[in-house]
Amino acid sequence: MDRLLTIAGKDMKLIVRDRGALLVMLAMPFALIFILGSALGGIGQGDSLDVDVAIVNNDTGGTGEHFVEGLTSSPEVNELFNIAVRDDADEVRADVERGDLTAALIIPADLSERITAGEPVALEVLQDPGSEMAAGIWAGVVRAGVAQASAEIIAARTLPAMPGAPQGPPQAASRSMRSRCAMPRPMSKRPSR
Repeated sequence: MDRLLTIAGKDMKLIVRDRGALLVMLAMPFALIFILGSALGGIGQGDSLDVDVAIVNNDTGGTGEHFVEGLTSSPEVNELFNIAVRDDADEVRADVERGDLTAALIIPADLSERITAGEPVALEVLQDPGSEMAAGIWAGVVRAGVAQASAEIIAARTLPAMPGAPQGPPQAASRSMRSRCAMPRPMSKRPSR
């Protein structure tokens, strides 16, 4: 215990002698709290981030409509964003460039056709450079939606191709597959010698 007190006393003398280090040690936490509080101050308060975003669905098939419905009907997404479904992609691009919209999603006209053909397709996500954080959150939401849709498409294509796989919607197929899959039995322990 004496050694601990001796070391602590020596360190305190060094810190008190070096006024610059003492100032940094005391002031830096407050400066960081101020900077981060200013940058992130309104996030997580209230029902919405008040982030205005738009979705333009140019898809002629049903896949684009299904994707838009999935985003606009999600309570979690609606808590974060004010989503407007619009028709004019050029107007939406101009609104994002002017800063009137934080971000936008433009679904291409051939989305359903390309997915049916098994070809890759790209969705256009526009972001206002002045609102990088909120626009980045929107891009993350779109990526999560695309991942979910991709998983559903893969499941719908894979499950019917399996011998003995149930027919019908992917939810029923996954329930049926879970009920048929047995858990492996634990290995018995050998007596220790």
